[in-house]
Amino acid sequence: MPSAKQSGLRAVALVPIMLVAGLSVLPVCASSWGASSTAAHGGVSVLSQRTCGSVVLPGYARTGVPQIAHDPVTWVTDIGFTPAQQAAKVSALGREGFIAGVFQVLRPTSGNDPSGEAVCYGEQFKTRQGAAKELSYQKHQEQTNVRRGGTFTPFAVPAIPGAFGFDSSESGFAGHNVEFVVGRDVVLVGVGYPLAASPAPTRQLVTQAAMTIYGRLVNHG
Repeated sequence: MPSAKQSGLRAVALVPIMLVAGLSVLPVCASSWGASSTAAHGGVSVLSQRTCGSVVLPGYARTGVPQIAHDPVTWVTDIGFTPAQQAAKVSALGREGFIAGVFQVLRPTSGNDPSGEAVCYGEQFKTRQGAAKELSYQKHQEQTNVRRGGTFTPFAVPAIPGAFGFDSSESGFAGHNVEFVVGRDVVLVGVGYPLAASPAPTRQLVTQAAMTIYGRLVNHG
């Protein structure tokens, strides 16, 4: 799965881990995302508004409007899967009933962290079962970061039922991430940063943002 630019930020639990490697340290540049994405519309616009379109991370600013992909091929391309990895992921998303994905990149507005970033993404599936399968897949992917020489430390997020929190690090970067499912939607919020960043982002920063999104989704069904 992806993270924030080799920052342990797994920004999009769909991409090969190196940045939010898995919104775990995934080297994916925000500028390369969204090339084939389209603007939000219809029901997916609601997903965007209630998730990444309104994500709040103190000390970070959105780089633009949330971008949306309406098919698995566009989605895996936009979030950074290599050509060799795309076919298997596209097939998995198809089996799970993928409808659309939305992502938002944010950049630090203070401190000494010019290369860090935060990522939010939401994925929508046809059924609750499909969303649950995708979250399980993403959890499994995060574990591979350890085998590749990085670190992976899960943590609890009691305020969000079934949420999956984890820290990851690799090659001088670290990240905090929280993923969860609400109905047919899978959401991930993560921050990635150089280990030398000061002040360093905290788990609490990401957890609070995730809790806000969770509450919005639950309250608006």
